[in-house]
Amino acid sequence: MSGNPDKPYATFAKVAGQLAPGDAAVFQAGKYDGERIIVAKGLRGRGNKPIFILAQCGARVVLDATDACIDIDSCRNLVIGGFVCGNTQSKREGRGVTMKFSRGITLANLEIVNHFWGIIGMQDLHDVMIESCVIHDNPHEHGIYLGSREQPNSELTVRNCLIYRNAQQGFQHNGRVRKLSLEGNIIHSNGQAGIQLMQGVSDSTVRGNLIFNNAKQGICLYNYDSSDDSIRPFDQTGNVFEDNIVWIGREDPFGEYSTETYAAVLFNDSTKRKGGSFDGNTFRRNVLVTSDGPTFWFRQPRFAAKTTIENNVIFRTGEGTDGGKGKVMVFGDKAYDFAGFAAFSGTFKDNVYGDPNFAACRIEDFKTPEKFDFRCPQASPVTKMRATTRPGT
Repeated sequence: MSGNPDKPYATFAKVAGQLAPGDAAVFQAGKYDGERIIVAKGLRGRGNKPIFILAQCGARVVLDATDACIDIDSCRNLVIGGFVCGNTQSKREGRGVTMKFSRGITLANLEIVNHFWGIIGMQDLHDVMIESCVIHDNPHEHGIYLGSREQPNSELTVRNCLIYRNAQQGFQHNGRVRKLSLEGNIIHSNGQAGIQLMQGVSDSTVRGNLIFNNAKQGICLYNYDSSDDSIRPFDQTGNVFEDNIVWIGREDPFGEYSTETYAAVLFNDSTKRKGGSFDGNTFRRNVLVTSDGPTFWFRQPRFAAKTTIENNVIFRTGEGTDGGKGKVMVFGDKAYDFAGFAAFSGTFKDNVYGDPNFAACRIEDFKTPEKFDFRCPQASPVTKMRATTRPGT
């Protein structure tokens, strides 16, 4: 589509109906106010010719919306990037990005701040990439919340994002999805768990993430009952968690309550029928540090023996006569020390208990997470583990 940069359109609505595959709508520098600013409904790019909706290169383009800065509905093959999505107008309500019934969507290089939700994507989403985004200080709900009810999702990727100081989970998927991938993200100082997977996440990968200083678990797999018939629990199987660092401190990042009893990894099926499966999940080459909580907590004992836990470095910073090793796993109501954990199952193998000796990782710095440094010296068991194992082993 041709256009004259000296005579720009006043709003995205003026240009949206003219966009064809391969076209680009470019926002000039400035602040754009409104209820919803980029409304992309029914836009259809092609795989090799997406539609681009971009901030001008090198310009600061602020979308200040009371409802949604970017609203994507029933679209195909869009690339949207470069915007600051804020909200100074509606007492911290609204959403940075909302998505539904769409495929082939890329969100890149967005900053999303001061909304009720950071990114919320629900229902029939496929081939979605959220990449190199900063999602922070959204003071009511999750940083990224993806989900599905009647129509499942597939092939969703969140990569190289920074997600911090959101009121609830850093990342949550609620409902059925296959091939979810969370890779290379830093998720810290959120008001609940770092990553929560609920109601049907299967055949997915959580790899190479740094998850620290959150107010609850690092990683949580959870099923529950709902009074809404469209929200149902499904199996959560075949997921791989590898090369992540999870660190649990003693205080929530807002200084309001203790977090010292939380686990690095929690499995919990709270449904009445207890019929959903959490079998066949693998934890490999992770560094898992807690305070007084267990490393792994299986609220329902049946899941533990069908979980693979191998080549992880485990450490508990809590003081005690056991040197921290006394509660590496809680299995139902029973606590296992490291020796008991190691002998529990043939699928628990080659794990190491030892202090990672992170360069700078002080409990007292929970309000200043920028001081944390998770690099490890040569003598660290983490360095040794990484030198003797490789991806896929």
